[in-house]
Amino acid sequence: MVGRVEGFLGLLLGLALVVGFANQKEILQVQREKAAAKKEIELGAHEVREVNATSVLNTFRARHAVMIRRTWYLDDFHLVNPDIRSLEASKAVRKPDLILLEGNVTMVRRDNAVYQARLIRYDQKRKILRSYGPFRAFRGEDYATGQDFVYDVPARRTTAREVFAHYVLGEKARALGGAHKR
Repeated sequence: MVGRVEGFLGLLLGLALVVGFANQKEILQVQREKAAAKKEIELGAHEVREVNATSVLNTFRARHAVMIRRTWYLDDFHLVNPDIRSLEASKAVRKPDLILLEGNVTMVRRDNAVYQARLIRYDQKRKILRSYGPFRAFRGEDYATGQDFVYDVPARRTTAREVFAHYVLGEKARALGGAHKR
């Protein structure tokens, strides 16, 4: 009986060693991957301007930025762009043609309309902004709330789901007594 218990305990000890060596291998793999993903560039507060021969295309500002494998990770991000006007977010991930904005994202259009959301994806190549989740939009007294807006910058057109809007139609509607529509 004692031989069986010792054999069983020996088997358990052997399994524990095998599992330990397997875990050690995983730990070493993770450490190698982490070492390979070292920062290529790290910047404090900075401003970067993208220019062509005639104008400034984009101005990017951030409180802190780190570049890893051609991807920028930015804190307190701000973009000034002649097509949109401005984008701000607590965090941003910027790839060559794509910017993911997260946390208190605010977009101000050229016509002073303001959009706020938690998460926005900006495809710079196609010039399309897409929010994920609830959003608020307003300009003056007019406002709208909804889910998942898509703003096509060249067409200056916004589409969204589950929209509630409050807006003033204009001077003619006021003269007719229908100043507010809900």
